[in-house]
Amino acid sequence: MQETVRRKVGRMAAAMSELLLILVLGMFLDVRLALAASGMFPKMPPAPKVFVFTISDDSGDAKVTARALQGMINQQSAEVYLITNPWDWEQLKASGKPFEVPEPLTGPDSGLRTLFQKYQSRVKKVFVYENVPDWSGYVALMAAAQQGGMVVTEPVWHHLASEFDWKGPVENLQRKWETKLDAYDWALVHLMPGCNKQVVFASWIQLPLDDYMAASKGFCFELDFNAERAEVQRIFRTQGYGVGTSLMGYANTGDLANIVANPFGIGYVVSDWYANGSFWSSFPNKTYTQSPGRAIAAQPGKVYASIMWSDGDNIQFDQIALYKFWHDPARGQIPVATTMGTTLQELNSPLLDWYYSNATTNDELVAGATGVQFIHIRDCNTGLFPAWCKLNRDWLDGAGFPSVYMWLMPWPTA
Repeated sequence: MQETVRRKVGRMAAAMSELLLILVLGMFLDVRLALAASGMFPKMPPAPKVFVFTISDDSGDAKVTARALQGMINQQSAEVYLITNPWDWEQLKASGKPFEVPEPLTGPDSGLRTLFQKYQSRVKKVFVYENVPDWSGYVALMAAAQQGGMVVTEPVWHHLASEFDWKGPVENLQRKWETKLDAYDWALVHLMPGCNKQVVFASWIQLPLDDYMAASKGFCFELDFNAERAEVQRIFRTQGYGVGTSLMGYANTGDLANIVANPFGIGYVVSDWYANGSFWSSFPNKTYTQSPGRAIAAQPGKVYASIMWSDGDNIQFDQIALYKFWHDPARGQIPVATTMGTTLQELNSPLLDWYYSNATTNDELVAGATGVQFIHIRDCNTGLFPAWCKLNRDWLDGAGFPSVYMWLMPWPTA
């Protein structure tokens, strides 16, 4: 009798140990997936509500100033959202974030002037740059991001200064350097130490990405990846860059920027027209799951086609073009795969939420080339490639994407 009880107790203990092991493994996997969707990109602190300013009718120079000012403000609390296009409104409302629209000022550059009127007390310094040549603008943006400043061209600053009684230092960066390389060499010495090493930007300053460039304090530049490759490589050699660092924006050589960036372990996250990045980054990181695909029994003599939308590895494409495509009432009638940026689980989880919630049974979300970042496998540093593959796998798991298509690899290849 006692032996029987001991055997039962032993079996119960073994069962409890097995259950405990399963629970521990389950928690480990949950933690692994939770961590998989974080840590690659600078995040901004969330705000209880957001203030909305419309800059669609502002001049190009005023938009640059407004976006850079938005990024600087959102470093402390992501409370500024800018409207340039109609879908900016739709995506904001879908996010569920409470918002308020301050009464806009009348006259030219209304959006910037209304924004500056509300936040002029936050501006610690003004940096004046010139458009031609334009390299002082990139230096000004980096300096303003690190010093709580605002970037502005001389004509725009003249109008703001004449309207608002702002008291503070003004630094004029116009004609401070003779050449573009002189400007970036100076920035490497004086500004690079204060730059975030998770991201580096190759972008034209007249684009919506200015906001996230300023908010993240990333090094930003506009260089020819062919003619000025040595300077680009000098930037990429900076200690701190490597596997997990993202080249954002879009270089003048397009996809071929991978030839220069990948040997340093830096992957591409194309994002030049991506807007309100500082605001969207303030939302919690999320992980996702997707129902597994279903096998189709192939019939002899029947032709099968695989249809896929691209370029979803480009997050501005996810925010604009693919977003528009998914509003087409014909979508869902036939099976179509949509490539999507896995980075959205950290950079813009509300947008990825929207795609998942609007997916039909004929939609499948898959990773764009080549996964968490766009790389050329043939150009990637072979010593760093295994670590990048592990990073890629974790982010694909976190996004719930079961498929990825590989890009430009040598054959045979691992």
